[in-house]
Amino acid sequence: MKKRMALLDGSFIRMDRTESPQHGTVTIVFRIPDGSDDDFPFRLADTMRRHPATGARFNWALSQDFVDNVFPAWKLVSPNDIDLDVHFRVAHVSAPGTESDFAEIISRTGAVPLDMSRPPWEVHLITGLEDRRFAILLKMHHAIADGTTVLQTMTEWLSADPAATDTPPLWTFGIQEISSPTVTAEAAGRNALEAIRETASTIGAVAGAAKAAIAAARHKRDDGLHAPYAIPRMAFNKAITPDRTVSMTVLEQSRFRSVATDIGGTLNDAVNIVLGTALRRYLADVDERPDSALVAGVLTSLRAAMASSGGGNVISMIFADLATDTDDIADRAHRVVRSSLAGKDHLLGLGPHAMSYSMMMLAPYIVTNIIGTGHRMPLYNIAVSNVPGSREPRYLHGAAAEAMHPTTIIYSGAAVVLVIVSWNGKLCFTFNSCPTVVPESDKLAAYLADALANVEDVLLVSRT
Repeated sequence: MKKRMALLDGSFIRMDRTESPQHGTVTIVFRIPDGSDDDFPFRLADTMRRHPATGARFNWALSQDFVDNVFPAWKLVSPNDIDLDVHFRVAHVSAPGTESDFAEIISRTGAVPLDMSRPPWEVHLITGLEDRRFAILLKMHHAIADGTTVLQTMTEWLSADPAATDTPPLWTFGIQEISSPTVTAEAAGRNALEAIRETASTIGAVAGAAKAAIAAARHKRDDGLHAPYAIPRMAFNKAITPDRTVSMTVLEQSRFRSVATDIGGTLNDAVNIVLGTALRRYLADVDERPDSALVAGVLTSLRAAMASSGGGNVISMIFADLATDTDDIADRAHRVVRSSLAGKDHLLGLGPHAMSYSMMMLAPYIVTNIIGTGHRMPLYNIAVSNVPGSREPRYLHGAAAEAMHPTTIIYSGAAVVLVIVSWNGKLCFTFNSCPTVVPESDKLAAYLADALANVEDVLLVSRT
């Protein structure tokens, strides 16, 4: 049985490179339940190993049939042919298990490409964190599902009941099935023709969205709309290596909501204002601050706007001014809100053409990254993805889930990405970067708390 990939999903297969493997990770941090000893994570691991990989999408592997080399497809793999010793591993952080030790484990795990001859996922249980904590990390190829889908799945996988002890492993729980066609191997030829027709249809729809793309390219518009590829060149946009550095922090969500209220913007706007403030400080430290403001590529899900997603990745981007060229926080707030609103109005105003426009807009980015020259035509300075997590406490066999830290793909020309997850009243920030071109990247997370306090102080003065 096979599942034909959508065009964007197949692009992630094509873009797989040694320096830029096309997978993401999601790490959930847990605290050992009161009354349990320090061996709790190891007993949990033993319980998890007893379950075969039967969950949806955890039994997908890349088809190597001739037609599928042109039009990528997944083949379904029997649970008996999935070796859990390969896909599920236990790692131990050396004492004292600090945040930097933990981040190093995540960095090393995320830097290693997945084995595409097997179902492209791994689960790592990480023990030895300070304060009686442990973590579970899922690494999965981006062609299987977009980050929002994976995060929602992992949130639903956890229990709202601290007494529940029957939560199955992720690879049994699975990821919600998508509406891709399921076919027999004998129908491969027919599917190839269908794939050709689908591609032609997509190209036609892209042409229909060309007028909107041209409008977006006029990035010096009065409404603050920024165009893709129209960014200041700086170190973040150089060629990357396979090395990775992850840095993390957790801050109170209520503080960002107060900032959003003060500026008349959204929570995302508040995050971008704080990020711009932290980046300005970081760029001064590393002696690189472009005259023009940095532009964030803000990942945006189109799933809710699409009548039928067809499965897989349904994502696009808006381009937001981070106003790093000014030290005036009030001015930064005004510019960020204005730019974000213009970007959303433009993208969502495309209606049914939004996904086609996105494929056209991303096409040069995809092509250059397939051949490893993304740094020749960078799309943005830094990628930002803000995704919902859980509003209520969540548990795994009684262990409270305290934070969620995802990472996603970085590319040559796009060497740093920030993912923010809301989690039970907090915002979890995770930077993933290439240390070769983003030196001292641990400062990015460290400076966020100071930047938030700075923004709060300026807005407090403006209120009084």
